[in-house]
Amino acid sequence: MDLEIFDDTNSVPAEKIQLVKDVLEFSGKYLELPEDTEMSVTLMNNEQIHEINLKYRGVDKATDVISFARSEEHTSELQSHTCIS
Repeated sequence: MDLEIFDDTNSVPAEKIQLVKDVLEFSGKYLELPEDTEMSVTLMNNEQIHEINLKYRGVDKATDVISFARSEEHTSELQSHTCIS
């Protein structure tokens, strides 16, 4: 799995980021996701996730997690982007 973790808070310790990677890698193997699966996770504060909720979902509040699956323009492959506050 091609996995990227972004810490927009600049405050999450490296061992916690590694834990997120390990859990996602384990989950991907358990679910038998294709090896070429791409996933990105962005860790952010409540204000940022509130803005995303309002812009993309019309929800005027922060939530713990938002997950987006998106397809690339010229392929049928899905990518997932998850934001966690």
